[in-house]
Amino acid sequence: MQYIIPHYYKKFVCIGGDCPDTCCAGWQIMIDPASLKKYRQIKGRLGSRLHNEIDWEEGAFRQYEKRCAFLNEENLCDLYIEGNGSGMFCKTCRLYPRHVEEFEGLREISLSLSCPEAANLILGCEEPVRFLEAENPDREETYEDFDFFLFTKLEDARTLIFQILQNREYPIRLRMAIVLALAHDLQETIDKNALFEIDGLLKRYEKERVWTWFQEKLDNLDTEAKTQQEVCGNLFVILNHLEVLRDDWKGYVKEAKNMLLESELSAEQRKEFESVFTEKIMEQLMVYFVFTYFCGAVYDEQAYGKLKFAVAGCILIRALAKGVFLKNGTLEFSDVAEAARRYAREVEHSDFNKCKMEQMLQDEGIQTAHVRTWDDCASAPPDRMEDRRGIAGNVFVIKIAGAACDEGLGLEEVVRVTEKARAWLRTIGVATSPGQIPGSEKPTFQLAEDELEYGMGIHGEPGIKRAKMCPADELTQVMYQNLAKDMPLNPGDEVCVLVNGLGSTTIMEMGIVYRKLKELLDSDGVVVYDADINNYCTCMEMGGFSISVMKMDDELKKYYDAPCHSPYYTREER
Repeated sequence: MQYIIPHYYKKFVCIGGDCPDTCCAGWQIMIDPASLKKYRQIKGRLGSRLHNEIDWEEGAFRQYEKRCAFLNEENLCDLYIEGNGSGMFCKTCRLYPRHVEEFEGLREISLSLSCPEAANLILGCEEPVRFLEAENPDREETYEDFDFFLFTKLEDARTLIFQILQNREYPIRLRMAIVLALAHDLQETIDKNALFEIDGLLKRYEKERVWTWFQEKLDNLDTEAKTQQEVCGNLFVILNHLEVLRDDWKGYVKEAKNMLLESELSAEQRKEFESVFTEKIMEQLMVYFVFTYFCGAVYDEQAYGKLKFAVAGCILIRALAKGVFLKNGTLEFSDVAEAARRYAREVEHSDFNKCKMEQMLQDEGIQTAHVRTWDDCASAPPDRMEDRRGIAGNVFVIKIAGAACDEGLGLEEVVRVTEKARAWLRTIGVATSPGQIPGSEKPTFQLAEDELEYGMGIHGEPGIKRAKMCPADELTQVMYQNLAKDMPLNPGDEVCVLVNGLGSTTIMEMGIVYRKLKELLDSDGVVVYDADINNYCTCMEMGGFSISVMKMDDELKKYYDAPCHSPYYTREER
């Protein structure tokens, strides 16, 4: 097995309790199978604690207020203390902040920018990064369908990208523009399956005249293209669509964005800012992102997306640091490292966020937005609305969003209308028998023949309560009471109702549910504007149903009533 590391890698030393942050909070810590097996065998007080503080089904340490159960008040690990050293750590804890990318016959190891001490090393490195190679007689992993030829071309391209980025004779803005263009042209060869053209492409970018040509191009673009402020604004929009890992992240981003919108740097301020946030720091950030992610394009063939991800990360970290400078009137190296660390924690430590960001960056020149539904009353309490699942009520929200788009509304207006529909929607479900996903040998969960479970998810997610089977009217009343408690309904309110089958429940049975639901709504003076009884959100052969209720006003009625025709959902003109 071949290993590659940046030259500063071996300088890293964890500072433990002196660290201003902790790596044991803010995200789920997964446990590898070997460590789980070891933890099961430990006896005594520590063994008892491990038994209670591990979610054995998830294979992760339990968390309390987003902190690992073994993280004590001094931000030290009780597992380390009580287990007499790092030998008790699982693979995740042993590795962090080291980041490993695996390829066939190659293991690339870097430090994660999300660690304060690692961030200081990466950003504080004055000289160009060198990459050290070593051989180790480890057992090599083999990967099915690994395109070794593509990988070698990506490696060649990355080597040239490093050479361009580390050429300090030229401004970093020019260097970033050239590597971005190189990645764009590389992507075109990949898309048309012309990998044999890559060598010629790289030779063209090695020529000296490339620097002059791109400088002239940039000079012309300055008067034609979007301003830097507009670019930053679009990138901040992307951040708004990512999941949040730390509670203070949104506030930090919002404050920086507001400062950037309200103020501009004077020439003197710019000089002061750039004396701290130097071109060397931008270079180190670019090299970090490219080394960590670029060759991963061998798995998804998105080399250009990986390079845009790197550029976007650099621009956003610089913008966050600039926001701090505008707020405080001064900037320290620690502020820069903090901006990089916060960004890395939120973006790099979520597969969803990395994929979402790459996806949105691929939509060149096209504004996009993302509205996530959370109508499931049972999946989280009202004060944690954003943690809820989106389930059958999706049908109403998607219908209204689509009609708003058809109407020709601007993106911001479509988002506003869609978010209104989401806010006025609640769903609660009940499972009466398990479903089984095709290809799986077992049902997603188990229920006794005389049992039901309120709030059970279609993928087997736990509900809020198990109870004995009861008549449909009684069941419907309990569900309606829970729903109305979560979203109070007043006399005169108009609502749309959906009774959704989970897979094996018949239309006739759902009709019985709707009859009782209509009776309960009528008794509360709530007007049913429209009702739908159908199977939309299902799991193979799962028994049960869900009830969705969405409040309506004239605006939502307009988009709800608009005709649509699709294989999934059809609505004729009302």
